[in-house]
Amino acid sequence: MVAKGSRAVIAVALVLSVLAFGTAVAQVTVTEDTLVTTWGGTDTLDTFRSALAAPLFVLGLVCDTLFAFDQNLQPQPVLVESWEQSDDEMTWSFALKEGITFHDGTPLNAAEIETYLEELFFPQSFTGWMFSNVEDVLVTGEYTFDFVLSAPVPLMIFNLAYPWNIIQPAGAYEEYGDAYGYDALVGTGPFVFEEWAAGEHVLLSRNPDYTHGPSFLENTGPAHFDQILIREIRESATIVNEFRVGDVNYIGIPTSHLDVVQGDPNVTAGVVTNYGSNYIEVNASGLFGSDWRMRAAVNHAFDREGYIQAGYFGAAQPSYGLVTPASFGYWPGMDEFGKKILYYDAEEAARLLDAAGWVLPAGKTVREKDGEPLSIKLITFNFWQTQGEILAAMLTEVGMDVELFAFEYGSFYGVLEEDDWDLFLAGWIDQSGFSTLQSLVTTAGIPKLTNVTGNSNAALDALVELMNTTPEPVVREQAAAAAQQKVVSDLFEIPTVLTLSYAGVIAEEVGGFELLNAHPWRLGLILALDMYRK
Repeated sequence: MVAKGSRAVIAVALVLSVLAFGTAVAQVTVTEDTLVTTWGGTDTLDTFRSALAAPLFVLGLVCDTLFAFDQNLQPQPVLVESWEQSDDEMTWSFALKEGITFHDGTPLNAAEIETYLEELFFPQSFTGWMFSNVEDVLVTGEYTFDFVLSAPVPLMIFNLAYPWNIIQPAGAYEEYGDAYGYDALVGTGPFVFEEWAAGEHVLLSRNPDYTHGPSFLENTGPAHFDQILIREIRESATIVNEFRVGDVNYIGIPTSHLDVVQGDPNVTAGVVTNYGSNYIEVNASGLFGSDWRMRAAVNHAFDREGYIQAGYFGAAQPSYGLVTPASFGYWPGMDEFGKKILYYDAEEAARLLDAAGWVLPAGKTVREKDGEPLSIKLITFNFWQTQGEILAAMLTEVGMDVELFAFEYGSFYGVLEEDDWDLFLAGWIDQSGFSTLQSLVTTAGIPKLTNVTGNSNAALDALVELMNTTPEPVVREQAAAAAQQKVVSDLFEIPTVLTLSYAGVIAEEVGGFELLNAHPWRLGLILALDMYRK
């Protein structure tokens, strides 16, 4: 064993076997200073083309944001040295840390920030709406720049800490074109992107020049690992088997195998409290959109406790709001409020459907209205196939004829564009309750692929606008609380469960796990910098 403070690169390399990886990746060499982990894959690593959460696992290792959330969900500087807001609140001024370069050799300076933000990020990013009040990015020096605003943005620093708002060199997009996010990914982070063999693995190498990690980490760089190898494995049993035989030394533990992994004496495991908020989306232009009774029937047909046991093996909690308890802006009274609306009552669901004109004819199992059966289309991702089947069975019990479609990541956008669905079993992971509400339930400047319901509500829009723009923290909190209550009352997003993330490491091989586990969000920076090979 090599001590953390005086670790050296082990010269002996282990070549992965063809049996474990297949011929496409037999050339990948793993040293004793390599972290080997897994993921389920994604559609692209280009955040201008994807709003899925999966790419963040890689992006958090390769790319930096200007700020990052610490353990208390407060933004701390990463690429920024200092910042200030003008007295009239119409200008934010920033000074970058000097001497930082992108992995392709491009210097990080104010001119590069201006080009990237104004030409690429603001117009193309799915989170560009956060900066709609930035009228101009003004370069004031080699490493200094201003955001000149059209209206105050009191949450500017929080927005800049949002993990999707990464900084990349504009020239990389021009150089790689459509291949960017597949064959190339360029950042300033602790690891350098080497390759993505789709369906097989992502390989990252240590950035020896990284020394600008945020102060809330024990190690600010460079990383302890020489490499991170992320194997693409989708089957839960295979992930656990590869982990327990030592071919993988860090995993997110599938809930279906929690008992097995946690009972292994060679493993250190624990829960990471970055709750994922899952919910049922209701298509506002579909069958349930115009009648609150229909949406309420779906709500009361849903048995949270049964769903948790059957779909998550007990490793989840009932959810009573769209914003999670581990998110900035969460209203503490949400559970008490939500429980009055979000509860299981199949008889009440049947009564509401009767009142809406969907009755159950004698001798039949599917409700009808004017001779038409109550046939609905439920969509979800393929990795939630089981949960989709459970929800479909619950809706069937109250007289709905449910057709379930579980699709791959890559089909996500096409399915939404077609708008041929009634209910969508979906999920969201976010550090900020404010951005959750802005993204999922408002329509002003928000793309269809985040506000998928298409519901437009002027009162809700006004609350979210107040929440994002008022300089008074108390007013912001009151607006956020009112917005969270209205979302649940309207039932276009029906909260289902809070999923718990579990992780595990091979105890004799990987250290620093307790630091990862203490943080409410599994930032790539923590995995990259504070964890180490023993």
